Amino acid sequence: MELTCHIPPMTKRETIEKLNAVLENIIPVDDVDNIFDYEHSNKSLQTFYSIGELAISFEEELDTLEVIKKSDFFFQTSNRTIVYNHLRVLRSVKPAYHEVVAPYRDK
Repeated sequence: MELTCHIPPMTKRETIEKLNAVLENIIPVDDVDNIFDYEHSNKSLQTFYSIGELAISFEEELDTLEVIKKSDFFFQTSNRTIVYNHLRVLRSVKPAYHEVVAPYRDK
């Protein structure tokens, strides 16, 4: 899957490295509700409506590159949003979760 994005011009170098890590491992899904219950797991999830919004969050929050690499990012094709699953913490998953995520963990 190819994802074209606009990175804001004043973005810090460290933030660009974090965004590249996200884009290298982003998991495309139709809708995250097909693989886990968003409402039930929402304490560890954030939804972003653009790469620029994600970049701003990375600059405001102090997540390290290591934390980002240990987290999952889903690109919802149904509404073109990015769901950040901080440190892969989910309360429960649906059977389809392992089928969808496994190929991205084997990289």
